[in-house]
Amino acid sequence: MAKIRTHEMYVASIYALALRSKGLSQADRDTLRAIKLSYSAGPDGTRGVTYYQRWQPKACHHKCKGHGKGHSHAKAQVAVPFVAVCATGQESHVQLCGTVLHELGHVLAGMGVGHGKGWHECCARLGLVGIQAAGTDYTWDNFEPHVRKPLKALRLPNDGAPTAPIGTGLWGTLTLKLKPCGAGNGVRGGKARGKGSRSRLLLWECGCEKPVKIRHAGTDLQATCKRCDKDFVLQTDSLPPAHKGD
Repeated sequence: MAKIRTHEMYVASIYALALRSKGLSQADRDTLRAIKLSYSAGPDGTRGVTYYQRWQPKACHHKCKGHGKGHSHAKAQVAVPFVAVCATGQESHVQLCGTVLHELGHVLAGMGVGHGKGWHECCARLGLVGIQAAGTDYTWDNFEPHVRKPLKALRLPNDGAPTAPIGTGLWGTLTLKLKPCGAGNGVRGGKARGKGSRSRLLLWECGCEKPVKIRHAGTDLQATCKRCDKDFVLQTDSLPPAHKGD
């Protein structure tokens, strides 16, 4: 009987190969190694989702000088991206490879970049080229040769396949319309979509009883209120919830 090769193992193998892409710097690899990656159902009609600052790593322990043998303190870790590859949006194995690299491109590009030039450059460093913001019908031509060859050589999963979320058709006859990638909705590099669209700038507030509110494009604002003498704090509910798409 053939050994079971699961989709989770397949996605993990794509991720491992992506980390070896020759276009990545050591800093890129460190960033990608820190994330949480999963293969699960996901929202119907969505290929992949990147949630920023949504996974809290376990605190690491380091030994302290001046203390007894074996004494250590826990060092808090910064929250990292949670990347979900969605089975309900799966169409083919080549598309699954493209989805993983697409979402890793969002991780490297960072929050607020959307599908702009920075995201395309990050995808290119991962070996994914000639792509659209969303809805790319991936072929092996979208992968640079140094990435394409090992990806095509991966042993395919044999644990079954997701079924179409609507109707009785099996995987390969998906009847649910895929949603466009939402990375451009309310974030820099994208286009606001009319009524209800969120601001492209993040909300920051000081510590006053009636806080001063300011908007800033990034997550690295360094500013202090002159009234309360406290730093402005990022309001997490103004963060884009995710980069959704393929």
